[in-house]
Amino acid sequence: MGAKVLKVKNRNEFKNYMAENGPAKRMVIDFFATWCPPCRMISPVFEELSAKYGGRVTFLKVDVDEIRVAAQKCGIESMPTFQGYYKGKLIGQVAGADKEKLEELIKKVAELGDENDEDEGGEWYDQPKKKRSFFKRLFKKSS
Repeated sequence: MGAKVLKVKNRNEFKNYMAENGPAKRMVIDFFATWCPPCRMISPVFEELSAKYGGRVTFLKVDVDEIRVAAQKCGIESMPTFQGYYKGKLIGQVAGADKEKLEELIKKVAELGDENDEDEGGEWYDQPKKKRSFFKRLFKKSS
């Protein structure tokens, strides 16, 4: 039995997932729209891949119409777009409903580091402030 794809319902929930999984985890996010035919076509593939790689990667779905600020701040310009994160850093992106490229991205994310990867290199807070503050800027309230 594989992992469940988690549908993010609002900005705060997205922020919480990013905080929990960003610095030390692997994550792939599907930015989609309910009205988008390619999004509906690739959705079952994303579910299948979550079952295959769910032990190593957290899978999230974000509806760009429900959480516009997250989509804007993550630079989403087309749907579907998949982004892979490792330790809070964007490591790859796939735009479009391409099963092979999506699986390549997921494999790349899944294969980074190992179970003891917190001992490899610096901690996330040792990174320069610019890299560390991406998600803080993402959720900064507009004046």
